[in-house]
Amino acid sequence: GAWWSIASAALLGMLTEHCHLAGEWIIGGVEAKGFAFVLTFLGLEAVVRSRWNRGLVFLGAASLFHVLVGGWAAVAVGIVWLLSPKNRPGLWTLWPGLLGGFLLAFPSLYSALWLTWGVDPEIVKQANFIYVFERLSHHLCSFPRWYVFRFTAAAVVWGLLVAVTPSDPGRRLVALFV
Repeated sequence: GAWWSIASAALLGMLTEHCHLAGEWIIGGVEAKGFAFVLTFLGLEAVVRSRWNRGLVFLGAASLFHVLVGGWAAVAVGIVWLLSPKNRPGLWTLWPGLLGGFLLAFPSLYSALWLTWGVDPEIVKQANFIYVFERLSHHLCSFPRWYVFRFTAAAVVWGLLVAVTPSDPGRRLVALFV
């Protein structure tokens, strides 16, 4: 229905605000990750509507903005493709989307690799340590127990809802993606 999109957007905002695990956000700021999430959602929508090539291009664009958001979403769509033999196109028909997505993602992938090309391995090790344990420490398993509980509760409720609602191919693809 026409109004479900507004209700689902409100639910997304509320759940992101109150049930996150690591302080992540989708709404509420401007950085590359926000654009990558939009492109990821557009890619997932295309895949659900059996427009896999378009979806792969959107995921490549998401990777251009944020290589981790778009890259992991592309990995998840790859897993969806592997687990959905009845609802997927043949691999040969996906080459335009794969190529287009890769070409869009390439500048980010190249930049990430170029940062460490020819650099002393000890400096790379130190930079990786700083990046993971200082800058991104909120992504490690050091979350307040309340955050773990509420995120786990939201995941269990989601799983129960998936189990009790009627399944169609699109919903199954989204459930596999999640």
